[in-house]
Amino acid sequence: MRNGWSNHVLISISGSETERFLNIVSFHGLVLYQVRRKPSGIEADVKAKDFLKLCCLRTKADVSIRVLEKRGPYFLWKKTRKSRVGICCGILAFAALYVMSLFVWDIDFAGNMRYTDSYLLQFVKNEGYKPGMKISSVACDRLEKRLRNEFDDITWVSARLEGTRLVVEIEENNTASAKEKEQTPCSLKASKSGIVARMITRRGTPLVKKGDQVEKGDLLVSGLLPIYNDSQEIVGYEKTNASADVWIKYEENIEITIPRSQTVRHYTSKQVHSGIVLFGHRFCLPQSLMASDQEELYIEQHQWKLFEHFYLPFYNEEYCLMKYENATVCYDDESLKNQADQKYLEFIIQLEKLGVEIIENNVTIESGPKDYRMNVQFLLEANASEKCTLESQVQELQKQE
Repeated sequence: MRNGWSNHVLISISGSETERFLNIVSFHGLVLYQVRRKPSGIEADVKAKDFLKLCCLRTKADVSIRVLEKRGPYFLWKKTRKSRVGICCGILAFAALYVMSLFVWDIDFAGNMRYTDSYLLQFVKNEGYKPGMKISSVACDRLEKRLRNEFDDITWVSARLEGTRLVVEIEENNTASAKEKEQTPCSLKASKSGIVARMITRRGTPLVKKGDQVEKGDLLVSGLLPIYNDSQEIVGYEKTNASADVWIKYEENIEITIPRSQTVRHYTSKQVHSGIVLFGHRFCLPQSLMASDQEELYIEQHQWKLFEHFYLPFYNEEYCLMKYENATVCYDDESLKNQADQKYLEFIIQLEKLGVEIIENNVTIESGPKDYRMNVQFLLEANASEKCTLESQVQELQKQE
């Protein structure tokens, strides 16, 4: 009988001497199972180890042997070799993803305006929170407390895990600090020297009026409010936080100097390569891509992720190596004028951002053999007051008393 766990081959025997061949097989002690006659010849099962012996005996009779089917564990193993490799790879990949899901691979910050991501990331790394740590070791409550204690202007922190990502949301105390400053008693002093153009006082005692000449540091509005008795005599002072808009006209001169001969960079070649970072180790970065003298290296990095919050410890990197040569270029008056105009325009834009109004400006040009100079005299008007403490005023009043 045929054993289902044995390796055997289904063969077809055809030819003019099939009966003689069967006698030869029997004489040599070989066994054929399930022998049956078919139109094409005789079909039978034979053990795999006896099949090669049959092939040798075939030369003694005029027959041909054709393999119809191979059965048994060995042949099944060979047949499924490719699918086994795929299944094994799939199991290993699933196991690798499961292991990587147990670690934090990315730390993200949201809501921070005053502190950069790199600064906060360095702080949390020093606290022991870094990519590659176990998720089970992440204590979000402890991290929130450390951030609040270390940074006074951070009032609210929320740290949470999203997949393999640690998300830290921050709320800074910008509004509260501004209100606190407003409630602090203070006076206003001039931040510029000039003539008072206009003035609106909301709180405090004005010490100057329109048309007065003031110097930088002079008091404009006092934060001390006098308290009068029934005889209109000053019996004391009440402290307040002075608030006013004081516009001062002042002059400001700038000089823009552009040398005729300038050293510029002429880029001669560009090399672009790709690399990969695996678990913090960089690969595929040729030694020739390390920047040396007169070379610039730019690296752009992108982290891999399977899903929105399933980040992996793998990065794609693009390396761009730019080689350059320093060259001396001499510019004509037209080019120098364009450069000076550009710097002048940048200065004007900066004044507008600060809320400074330009009353008038006078421009003079000096074109020399070595440089090109633009001298500008501005007459400006700006809200030029800044807060100062009341200590000096209080000390002066105490001396007068």
